[in-house]
Amino acid sequence: DSGEDVVVEYSPLGSSSYTVMTTLAYNAYRTAQSITHVLPIAARTSSTSIRWRQLSHSGSGYDEWTMNHVQFRGQGRIVGVERNFVAQFDLYMGPVPYTVSSSSYDVQVEYSADYGKSWNSVLKPCYPSTSSLCNGTLGSSTYQSALFTKWRRVTVSLPSNVKTNQTELRWRQPSVTSNTPWAIDNVYVGLRCPRNCNGRGRCTRSRKQTIVCDGTADGESCVFPFTRNGTTYQACTDEHRNGMLWCATTANYDQDGKWGYCLCGTCVCDPGYSGKACQVSASPVPTTLREMFEDDLSSLKWAWIGGLSLGTTCGVISSGRAGVFNVGRSRMLESVDLDLRSATTLQFTYQGGGSGCQAPTSSQERVVVQYSIDGGGIWTNIQTMTSNSRRTYYTALPAGAQTSSTRLRWYQASASATGLDVWSIDDVFVDSIFSAFPFFNSFEPISDSVWKFYPNAIVEVYCSSPTKSLHFPAPSTNSRYLSTSSLLMTSSSFIQFDIVVDCGKQKSPSSIATVTLQYSTNKGSSWITLDNGCQPTSTSCTYRRNSLYRSGLRSKWSRVTVPFADTRLAA
Repeated sequence: DSGEDVVVEYSPLGSSSYTVMTTLAYNAYRTAQSITHVLPIAARTSSTSIRWRQLSHSGSGYDEWTMNHVQFRGQGRIVGVERNFVAQFDLYMGPVPYTVSSSSYDVQVEYSADYGKSWNSVLKPCYPSTSSLCNGTLGSSTYQSALFTKWRRVTVSLPSNVKTNQTELRWRQPSVTSNTPWAIDNVYVGLRCPRNCNGRGRCTRSRKQTIVCDGTADGESCVFPFTRNGTTYQACTDEHRNGMLWCATTANYDQDGKWGYCLCGTCVCDPGYSGKACQVSASPVPTTLREMFEDDLSSLKWAWIGGLSLGTTCGVISSGRAGVFNVGRSRMLESVDLDLRSATTLQFTYQGGGSGCQAPTSSQERVVVQYSIDGGGIWTNIQTMTSNSRRTYYTALPAGAQTSSTRLRWYQASASATGLDVWSIDDVFVDSIFSAFPFFNSFEPISDSVWKFYPNAIVEVYCSSPTKSLHFPAPSTNSRYLSTSSLLMTSSSFIQFDIVVDCGKQKSPSSIATVTLQYSTNKGSSWITLDNGCQPTSTSCTYRRNSLYRSGLRSKWSRVTVPFADTRLAA
């Protein structure tokens, strides 16, 4: 009965009596519940006693109650909802992706703004059900094991609804088995670092500095003095920004509008990087990306690989092996930082499903291609794969992606289970104009700055060549080809090469092998035979050979020189 209720009481400093703060009714807590109560103003003294007291009971073993997890918490201060806060941490979910398919085994980052009474995901998953839904997405705060078979740093930008003066965060795995381990380390919650340290370092305590974050000039340095509305400032100022320190990054703020906050997180850079935003690399940043998936993927090209296997599980996509994404319920391939200031086009071959593989079937399972210029903090869409048909994409890189530190990724946020909603990619290439003319390459070694793709080719001595050559051996069930990067050609340009076809082994005229020299002026979307030749019987042209090289006529090494006199080719 109500005489057996439990009351929570307080006695402030200097008082000899207790005052009831709340009553826990005898019939309201038959199951365990979390209770949060705001302390009255009178209880907030330097020496307050709190007690839990049952009004009466029927004796030992009767009218029992239990309590646990008692906490007294302060109340924080909001720095400003317009400021960007992050939660950054390292996560590991075991060396092998979980075999369970339920999302209840994922690790989730959640928040509460009501002292733990209710919890919600910090960032709900964003699925590409429309072409623009996930544009500029901050990602999801739910993490699946296929992406965390190694320790990975995660940076979560906290949305505005999380920014309260009583926010709590928690990392939770709803269901647990002996085969679903996870671990967390190096947790930071605070103001965002400049450019998220470009993904090359971790955030630590906030402090005033002269490299700014947020605003319109994230990651740039303050310029002093600077002027605004006729006033000159020699240091960061708290005027005009709700009392928060800021500076301009050019001398004239009114003219340029470039600014950022001076109070930011501090970057601690990973080995090999330096600078206040870890923007300086001890090694050159790659200016191109090429992957044919024939060999194990290199950490020099790829920063994050999840759910990938190499092979022909779903058939041959372009040539040889492909990258097949068929493991886990979230799959991703993310590049290292790339210098794409001169890059123009992203090329890759994609297929959903394939021979013996089930393709993505719903909008939530679609694959997106995205870029990030802040080390993976925010991703922006380039392409959404709306068709499962095998196709080679030639996608123009957006101007926003053409920076000195850009990452690219192929990402599937949701798949049903391992072996379902499978997709593959092959022949990935980031193209730029190669203007180092003239160039010469004897394939010792092959020049990756010139040649885009050369599947199944081997650099070796062939057909008594005095030096090594690029050899395309038989047999092969796929087309064999060698293609250049984009070249700046003029009507006075020419190409010269040595070639041998079949090394005199061709026996039957009906099985003559032919190599064709072709050109493309649309990034490889279509190809045209360079020269169809002109026979002497025609009065409209001077005799010239065509650009088809057959085994009967090219059975020994010979040199070919082709002038680019046709101005159609000057592109």
